[in-house]
Amino acid sequence: MAPIDDSTLSQIISSRRAKRYGKRENVLYCLSGGKRGIGSALCERYNDSGIDVSAKRPLPVRPALLLCVAGLASGAATADALAIEATAVSEVAYRGVSETFARPAIGCNVEWAGTNGAHAGLSFLEGKAPAVRQRERSVNLYLGWQTEFAKDWMAATSIGYRAFPESTKEWNFVEYQVAVGWGDKLSLELAWSPNYYDHNTESLAVAVRGFQPLSRSFYVSAELGALDLSWRDISGYRYGSVAIGLRHDRWLAELSHTRATDEGLELFGAPLETPDLLLELSYLIR
Repeated sequence: MAPIDDSTLSQIISSRRAKRYGKRENVLYCLSGGKRGIGSALCERYNDSGIDVSAKRPLPVRPALLLCVAGLASGAATADALAIEATAVSEVAYRGVSETFARPAIGCNVEWAGTNGAHAGLSFLEGKAPAVRQRERSVNLYLGWQTEFAKDWMAATSIGYRAFPESTKEWNFVEYQVAVGWGDKLSLELAWSPNYYDHNTESLAVAVRGFQPLSRSFYVSAELGALDLSWRDISGYRYGSVAIGLRHDRWLAELSHTRATDEGLELFGAPLETPDLLLELSYLIR
């Protein structure tokens, strides 16, 4: 399969993966929305190695599975408008905190990008569930827009919906995000939710992310973040993570380590835990 061409900035599909798989020409940032293990962050990208891609976000499970499967065979969109990625992770975490508690998951991400900076995406993760299912199955849908407002400076905004089908209690929530990025080195994201994890609390999150290619194949990245809550039991936490990644053709492997304040305290009925080591394997299908 030929590398995806990026002839104009407006055709670039968002890119946590753009940073990861690499791309030719312009340096760019875009908003992809949150994860660590799937889903997350603001796009970054680095001009070098040929293949590009997209980002992600939420909906319910069978429709999500069907869309991912349909995307594999779809010829309805051109290569520069549709990106599909398969992913396996050792654990799912969001804003530094584990959602699956050392249980692995597999998933798929599909993203479409328009020629005017608009982009939309869908991702799902299916994790190994205990007897009582909580957040082991998740679906993420988002809609966003991005633009370059100065040389090497990008601004982005998006709205995302995260759902957890068949969980024993409600976790679904909407999140609004704005972000700016400079070059392929640094990005800043602000996110607000009126009802975080459907627990009657507002949330305000901030995250600063850095990315540094070490070679054509290797890169390192880091993230510092904070989440404040209007929650009666815990007002929020701070976290940091570091990662090293290896990319080869359409394959990517990333190993990360995360630490947070207030670990062990109860947050929404579950312990606040971070992944000691999180391994993610991804394959860019198109």
